[in-house]
Amino acid sequence: WRQPPPDAASGRRPLPDTASERRAIPDTASERLPLPDTAGRRLPIPDTAGRRLPLPDADGERLPFPATAGGRLPLPDAAGERPQLLGLFVLSILFYFGAYLPVWLWHLSPRHHYLPSIGLFGGGAVCLAWILERASGRAMRALMVLVLGAATLVLAAAGRGQSRYWEDSFGARKQFFAELKPDLEGKQVLVLDGFPPYLGPAYFFSPQDAAYAPRLLYGESLPLGPHFTGSIGSAPAPAGIFLRTLAPIYRTDNFLYYPTGPVLVARFLGWDQGRLRYEKNPPMPLPYQVLSSSVTPQSGHFTVHKAEARRRGAGLLVSLDLVAALPPHTSLAALLSIFPKGEFHYWGRFENDFGLNLSPLLLDAPQNAGSRRWVESFDLYSFPVTDRVRFEFFAAGRDRPPALLGRAEASVQP
Repeated sequence: WRQPPPDAASGRRPLPDTASERRAIPDTASERLPLPDTAGRRLPIPDTAGRRLPLPDADGERLPFPATAGGRLPLPDAAGERPQLLGLFVLSILFYFGAYLPVWLWHLSPRHHYLPSIGLFGGGAVCLAWILERASGRAMRALMVLVLGAATLVLAAAGRGQSRYWEDSFGARKQFFAELKPDLEGKQVLVLDGFPPYLGPAYFFSPQDAAYAPRLLYGESLPLGPHFTGSIGSAPAPAGIFLRTLAPIYRTDNFLYYPTGPVLVARFLGWDQGRLRYEKNPPMPLPYQVLSSSVTPQSGHFTVHKAEARRRGAGLLVSLDLVAALPPHTSLAALLSIFPKGEFHYWGRFENDFGLNLSPLLLDAPQNAGSRRWVESFDLYSFPVTDRVRFEFFAAGRDRPPALLGRAEASVQP
């Protein structure tokens, strides 16, 4: 076609006819004119985001995206899109210590390690990711994965082994209380004597088991006493029983005295094919003998007129003469202490798993409130060698901790 002459008035040439010969004027903001290739085909127009589209080959097929030198597509920028390992590591450490904070404010036990272990393993995972990122060679990475797998297997086996202890502990206790149910009907006190506190790393028998397990397991199906209670360990008395005498658990100023009544004592003997062996209401011999006892009314404040101690073989003879006023429903009891190495230590017997079990002396049976005079003598069958003895006198009952009345000391005569 021929280019038309310019217009005389404006000096511009007219545009070609749009139906046949006009070209599209490119949009300066987004598009360019497509250029024909040698075969007469038009090339694709790039999109507005500036990404490159695949070009057709000579046969009309599309070519793949350009590849990098290693044959992989380029990864996102690590600094921009990958989580920062340092931040994750700090978060794991803060979680580890934060999970322990409520426990440190109260009481720490083995089961409280489970939640903080999440932060511990999280920090380990971050460290492993950091090492793998910088490890060179397939052999090194394979070795690290192998070590990680072996450590995971060992820890999983150890965790499963510990969980079995907890399962066996709960199963043995449940079976024990099921067997004990007929004997507990109408009882006021349950005493668990000699039962181990742990089964491996798991808790076995605790003071809560003796006091609350029957109500928890039996509910309303078992009629217990109106003020049912329990104790781990006990000490015999001439007319009744002392409860809460294990000093490491209940302290030395928290024992109770129960007169003879609806009490069930279970003593641990051992294991028999995964089941507990025990005896019910076993004989409980006294560690002392009451040689003489005289109680007469006498007014006055607490006064110790005489406190004497004399060796007799392996034992000790004790003579007491005192005046005391007792509240209602209480009895007069005394704790003895020895003086072996410059300081006093309470007298009692030692339990293998718990420690000292106190052996209080009962000076009388429960009586009405009032002031009285006690003149009594005791023969303690086996008593440690000491040069001094201290007596602590209490008003002991069943409903509240004992009230300290006073103290007295005596030299041990040969």
